[in-house]
Amino acid sequence: MKKIFALSVLLLLSAACSVEDPVYNFRIRVVNEARQPIDSAFVFVAPNVPNSIVQFSGYTNRAGEVTFTYDKEAIFIVEAKRGLDSITMLLGCGYIKLSPLQEAFVQIVATPTNDPDDGCF
Repeated sequence: MKKIFALSVLLLLSAACSVEDPVYNFRIRVVNEARQPIDSAFVFVAPNVPNSIVQFSGYTNRAGEVTFTYDKEAIFIVEAKRGLDSITMLLGCGYIKLSPLQEAFVQIVATPTNDPDDGCF
């Protein structure tokens, strides 16, 4: 009887201890064809799933980087844009896969385009 009680207490205590959900950090670097960082590029991140409400967006810093955090494992499409003038913009596309307990990283190479309809989605 004592063994059953001790086992019950042990199971109850182990169930009461919660394990924190993993955090999924990801970092995106946007560079030009010469691999120089692009400051103030607009980065849009979303899954390739119709009608998804999950999305991230932000602007790169001087190092050409922007970071985000999510709470699930996922694969996202990444789109980076930066206008050069009223006609030409830099555009880069890629994918990033999030894994638990490690920072995911992707470098997007943005190349010039004159077509305003160009994009990754």
